[in-house]
Amino acid sequence: MEGGEKELPADKESLKQYDNELRVANIQSFINKLTGSKQGKKYFSIVLEDLPDKIITKIKSDSTLTIIEETSKEANETTYFFYKAKEQNGLLLVKVLFKQPKLTNSIIVDAVFNNEDDWNTFFAEREKFIEKFNCDYEKP
Repeated sequence: MEGGEKELPADKESLKQYDNELRVANIQSFINKLTGSKQGKKYFSIVLEDLPDKIITKIKSDSTLTIIEETSKEANETTYFFYKAKEQNGLLLVKVLFKQPKLTNSIIVDAVFNNEDDWNTFFAEREKFIEKFNCDYEKP
């Protein structure tokens, strides 16, 4: 975590936002961690059953989501998929999907932003997000 970001409790309002606006249709996912800062919130979710290729298909076919831009980045034996998107209600978000080699389940991070500047910056500087997962203590 950086820049004043801290772990938040998953209160009713956050759970409602996740279920109603962020959860991708037909994906069985559950919030594992919620963080927040003045820029917005990040929902870290574990996806059961589906692997990245199937999840990508479901993200792209979700009718409530308009993907503005997408890209992927390889790092540390992991491919990170980034989707800069808007929900039909105007919610600004970046969905990050990845599955690390040592994990069984895929992870989706829904980064929700309060303004377009922070939304654009997060997407443009996505390598900073990836660096957070390159922990020295996890290396063999």
